[in-house]
Amino acid sequence: MHATWSWVGWRLGECSAVLRGAFVGSPSHLTDFDRFNNELLLSTYHLGAENVGRIVGEIATSGATSLQAYPSALSALCDALREAGISDGCRCR
Repeated sequence: MHATWSWVGWRLGECSAVLRGAFVGSPSHLTDFDRFNNELLLSTYHLGAENVGRIVGEIATSGATSLQAYPSALSALCDALREAGISDGCRCR
């Protein structure tokens, strides 16, 4: 998997934001950090215009350089960004 991600520029040890459904969270706890894997875990269950600004802020603060996401979760994130009127959302590969 690491070799595949390296094709798009990711390097072992870099921080990644992960939007794959493994982290449920809550409206007050939208993210968690996995220090062992250096991953910012994002809740797919609370994606919406009301929370997307906080999620994007957490991605920026974490220093994540890539976003690992299921296509459906990425689509939901993009929909939430559009609904919230955020055009300068995530800066990840």
